Amino acid sequence: MKKFIKNIKIFHALILMIFITITFIVGQNYSTILNLKKSHNYIEMLKNDRIKPIILLYSINNLYAINIIDAANKVHNNSISWQEASKTIANARKEINEKWELYSTILNNEKSKNQLLAIRTLSQKADVMLDKLERVLSARDKAELENLITYDLYSAIEPITNAIRPIIKQQDKAIQQIALESDELYESAFSKARNIGLSGIIIIITMYVFIITTITRSLKNANANIKKIAEGDLTIEIEDYGNDEIGELLDNIKRLVNNLKNIIEDINSAANNIEITSNELSSNSQQISQGATEQAASVEQMAASMEEISANVIQNAKNANITEQISTQAGDEFENGRKNINTTVESIQAIASKIGIIDEIAFQTNILALNAAVEAARAGEHGKGFGVVAAEVGKLAERSKAAAAEIDSLSKTGVDLSLNSKKLLRLAVPSIHKTIKLVKEIRHASDEQSSGIDQINSGIQTLNQVTQQNAASSEEMATVAEEMAAQAEQLTNSISFFRIKKQNQKKSIKKITPKYIEDKSTRKNKKIEKLKGIELDLNSNDDLDNEFETF
Repeated sequence: MKKFIKNIKIFHALILMIFITITFIVGQNYSTILNLKKSHNYIEMLKNDRIKPIILLYSINNLYAINIIDAANKVHNNSISWQEASKTIANARKEINEKWELYSTILNNEKSKNQLLAIRTLSQKADVMLDKLERVLSARDKAELENLITYDLYSAIEPITNAIRPIIKQQDKAIQQIALESDELYESAFSKARNIGLSGIIIIITMYVFIITTITRSLKNANANIKKIAEGDLTIEIEDYGNDEIGELLDNIKRLVNNLKNIIEDINSAANNIEITSNELSSNSQQISQGATEQAASVEQMAASMEEISANVIQNAKNANITEQISTQAGDEFENGRKNINTTVESIQAIASKIGIIDEIAFQTNILALNAAVEAARAGEHGKGFGVVAAEVGKLAERSKAAAAEIDSLSKTGVDLSLNSKKLLRLAVPSIHKTIKLVKEIRHASDEQSSGIDQINSGIQTLNQVTQQNAASSEEMATVAEEMAAQAEQLTNSISFFRIKKQNQKKSIKKITPKYIEDKSTRKNKKIEKLKGIELDLNSNDDLDNEFETF
């Protein structure tokens, strides 16, 4: 029995309680219905066998005593008319006959039937007198009516009323007996209902108290275990409380505790691993960030160097352009010089030819001076002054001849020099043109080099941005890793709220302090020594330019 009670489910126990309660209620109602049916039978019997006959007998007695006798007295006293009295008596006799017929149908024993037969015999005698009364009323014979009322009417009706009274008393006694039996039935039914009700209430209350006590005890135990779990104590040992719903609840709680133990151990292990991994990730991220910072600085230095190289290349291209212009101008000037030398040679040759004329003129002048001197000598004293003049003219002619000879010599020397210069210029012009061509190629190469350097600068700038982004991402990754480590530690501390028997000891993890990571603004503001470009001013004269001759 104890095993059955221990293993019965609450649902089945409640169903059993409901069934027992309904059984008691049905039994109680069935007993009540039976008693009510008995009471109904008593009431029906009282109504049909006792009360209804009494009512009929009272009605018949009143019809004889009141309606008939009273109508006769009223017509005798002139209170009503003869016709009205005759009608009242006729209606009363008709109603009496109907009530006797109805009374005969409800009799259920021989005694009552014999009593009815005796009364009907008396009523037949009374009917003879009533027939006579109706004839008197029809005849309106007042003297005969008075005689009937005084001597015959009462003597004919009184035996009937006297016979009815015992029957009424008998019915009244029977009614009292039925009432007594009904009271006894009520007392018996009430006693049975009370006993059954009290027994049912006691049994139901006992079962309810037992079930409620069992459920309450189980719930208290479950609540105590749940309270310990809520306090983080997972070392509890949950006992077996049967196979009812609360027992199943405790079994589920037991499985929950075991699962929580496993989960907490896994979480502790995972949290420790996360913390270790996060610290390692933070350290690696810091190293990556430091390397990215250094790389960013190197890239910035490289970018600065490339900017300087680009500036130098641009300056070289600019100088090459100027050199090209100067070389082109020099080539043009060499070409003009060569042309001028040709003109100079021609002019010198023309001068040389003219000098020959001068020399011839000087020769002729000298001859003329000689002739004049001869003629002056011939003239004697008069030609003395002319002779002096002729001598001076002769001197001038000699000097002119000497000067013409020197000029001719110089002209020949100038022609030779001009021809040599022309030859040198003719040899220098191809070199100058080749120099111009090379300078143009240098300028084009410088332009292409400048374009390539611009692309390299663009790539370096992009690389610099990517490097700085990598450095920032590494810093953020390090921060996230540290935050993750902190969260893992917080998770471990939170999980340590739960106490288990075989709780893993938290590993001691040395937290890595982040190294100094140079800020991006610091990297941008870091001073990098720049190389100065070389600017050539080919228009300025220096000592080296003295080696060249300007034409």
